[in-house]
Amino acid sequence: MYRWNANLKPLAIALFASTAGLISGCATVTTGSTQSITISTIPEGATCLMVREDETIGAINGTPGTVTVDKDKDPISIECTLAGHMETIESIESNFQGATLGNVILGGVIGIAIDAGSGAMNKYPTSVELVLIPESFATVEERDEFFNKILAKLDEQAEIQLKKVEQQCGDDEFHCDEQRKKVEDTATERRESLEQKRSAAKIG
Repeated sequence: MYRWNANLKPLAIALFASTAGLISGCATVTTGSTQSITISTIPEGATCLMVREDETIGAINGTPGTVTVDKDKDPISIECTLAGHMETIESIESNFQGATLGNVILGGVIGIAIDAGSGAMNKYPTSVELVLIPESFATVEERDEFFNKILAKLDEQAEIQLKKVEQQCGDDEFHCDEQRKKVEDTATERRESLEQKRSAAKIG
């Protein structure tokens, strides 16, 4: 019959504490399950709502401002309004965090599962800037100058993102192609949206 050895008690306590730490999930400990997102607009002073899966998770009454949100795999829609300007809606995606890869060593399968459930393995951009479009312009030339500047900035940002993809994906061509397509598709959608707003803007 097995008898409990009192000398093993400290070891058992240490093992329990260690296991509890692993179950908590590495990314949850190192990066947390919440994060801050700073929202700014041009011009300032807009009211912005942050919506995820049809639920408002944050609000700013007068940009710029910062909101703390739970990390999650689902995108967040940022909806901003300002008198004299069109409503602007921007969707931001959450990305897989590299810190969670440490769970393969530190937390194992349990750590990965916990972090996936808490959202700690995902992270949104820490800052977002939205350009609010006026409802009307004095002339066609003024309107086109405004939109052409935004389109040029959009192309510049897309180029920067594509370079980041090339730097980060390494030899994984499948992953590279997938990420490139995501950047290009997003840029195309935004161009189309801007052109629709150009057409909708009033002159005079």
